[in-house]
Amino acid sequence: KKYIEEVRNGSYDSKSQVKSKMKERGYLIEKDNKLCLFSELFLLFIDEKMKLKIMPFSSKILYLLNKKLKKRLLRLFAIFVALILVIFLYTKFQENDLFVPLLLAIIASLVAALVGDILRG
Repeated sequence: KKYIEEVRNGSYDSKSQVKSKMKERGYLIEKDNKLCLFSELFLLFIDEKMKLKIMPFSSKILYLLNKKLKKRLLRLFAIFVALILVIFLYTKFQENDLFVPLLLAIIASLVAALVGDILRG
């Protein structure tokens, strides 16, 4: 991590064993005679890990909880929208005999997904 930070700042040791090992593994590449990370996405990942490392413990817990809750709320919102759509379709097309069992299957799968999400949390 320290060497990656040095590479980002441009103040790295070009004869370091860490450099050769990281180049062998594909983490570092040379671009226009300059050493850099292989991917901007990997750089964001490293930034995230380094940011978490220097955070105080309480802030780290709050940050991770917030991140997890955002994902869960997004899934719950998608399930809610799907349920509203199912209810709307059911009330609109309830005369069709094939549609009722299909709607019940959709509702059952949505409820199973919701229960699974709650149990995983």
